[in-house]
This record gives sequence, C-alpha cells and structure tokens, in this order.
Amino acid sequence: MGPALEIMRLWPQVAGPMISAHLNPVRFRQGTLFVVADQSTWGHQLSFLAPELLARYERLVGPELVRELRLATHGPLPDAPVPPELAPPPLGEWRGPRSAPLAASEEAAIAREAAAYIAKPELAERFAAVQRAVKRLQLGRRQAGCRPCTACGVPHDGPGPRCPLCRFDRP
Repeated sequence: MGPALEIMRLWPQVAGPMISAHLNPVRFRQGTLFVVADQSTWGHQLSFLAPELLARYERLVGPELVRELRLATHGPLPDAPVPPELAPPPLGEWRGPRSAPLAASEEAAIAREAAAYIAKPELAERFAAVQRAVKRLQLGRRQAGCRPCTACGVPHDGPGPRCPLCRFDRP
C-alpha cells in the first residue's frame, strides 16, 4: 500500500468518530492532506484541529510524511460510516423531546415585549413567533427531563453538562 492510501486509510483512527463524520480526506500530495468538510464550520475547525491531527499522524506513520492539512474547496463528502450514536434520526422521526404549549399569559407577555422593542408590527409579530417557538421547545425539553446546559442554561439531552453549541464555542 502506498503512503497516500495509508494516510487516507488511517484518517478515522487519527481524527476519531466525531471529526471524521464531518471532515474526510480527498487526496494526499507532497506531504499535504486535503480534507473536505460537510459544513463550513467544520472547515473552520480544521485550522484549530490541525496541530493535534498532524501530531497523531506523526506518531502513527513517522515524522515529515504528513506536514500539512488543507481544506479542499470542491467535491461532496464521500459516504462515510457514522457511528449510531452520532447518526441523525431518519427523516420524519425525531428522537428528541417535542415542544410543549405555553400558557396564554406567557404568549401574551412575549407579544407585548416584542411590540415594546420593535416599532414595525409585522416584524414584532415575526420576532414574537420565533420567541414563542423557542420557549415551547425549551419547555418541552424540560418536561422530557433534559438538563440545563451549565454554560448557557438551555435544556439539552446530549452527553455531558454542556449543550452541543457550548461544547464547541466555550472553553
């Protein structure tokens, strides 16, 4: 097996299941491994993850074989096996908690608050609709037993004390 194939074959071991579910190598040329991301945020994360990933490659295949990781700007991600715990639910099947109805007084308070801060009535109503949807979802999550994120307070059912967003955004 040539070095390029070996480098590509080792990617899941080097990157781990979460990273390799979103970043996949597409080619290896002259010490540079080109990686494609399924979302722009993962492409951005590559710049932060690169030093650790390069160190892991160095431990596995020796020094100076993989010198750089670069984001490839073309091509879809090839289908990669995703561990069941990281896989999204099938279309039409949501495993998480449903939203719950708000009390009429709380819905009215949201509308009043939006109208007090936003002068245009149609924009105030759109904002209030979003606020009601968020509050309904949070209430449904609390009723389903989801615990609050220790960083932002949003109820979540993911692993650990922090919600998925805070696990990536906050130290």
